[in-house]
Amino acid sequence: MKVRKISMFNQLFLFLAILLLLGNGILGALVYNRSQVSLFQQIQMNAMNIAQCAAANVSGGILQNISVGEEESNEFQVIMEQLGFFRDNAEIEYIYTLRQNEAGDFEFVVDSDLEEPAAIGDVCETTEELAKAFAEGITTADEEAFTDEWGTHVSAYSPILDGNEVVGAVGVDISANWINDQVIGLRNLIIFT
Repeated sequence: MKVRKISMFNQLFLFLAILLLLGNGILGALVYNRSQVSLFQQIQMNAMNIAQCAAANVSGGILQNISVGEEESNEFQVIMEQLGFFRDNAEIEYIYTLRQNEAGDFEFVVDSDLEEPAAIGDVCETTEELAKAFAEGITTADEEAFTDEWGTHVSAYSPILDGNEVVGAVGVDISANWINDQVIGLRNLIIFT
């Protein structure tokens, strides 16, 4: 019986091919993970920048004076128009204002959603970043995308000031689906390569 041995050239070629595949796999995984992190950070920064610009345009004095049932008031309409500018001209899903009520809950004041806006006084789910924006008076963004009945989003919050006092916040939700689309395209390219 004759045993066939793999020639030294074929052994070397096989070793280098396996090494190249492993190297490409590791490099592909690193690029994939880093790209996903970078894309998420880009979404966070965009949301924070939009929230900050919108908050700078909203008067804290006007926001404080809006009460439940005043959706037709001039004050409400002024803020709605300001938020509508960002809703219509920035690539965001939702933009709204919030304030803290006497019970310590965060409630909607002006929600610029044209289809299903929250009513004045509707309670908003408290997140760590929302509480931080109010407590520290800084612009913040979620560290992870969240999914609710309206989709997958990244939210950012920027305080609305009346003098030096935080009286509210602008919330901005940006879709995180764009990140998933980009990452899937990158993954497919890596696999193909």
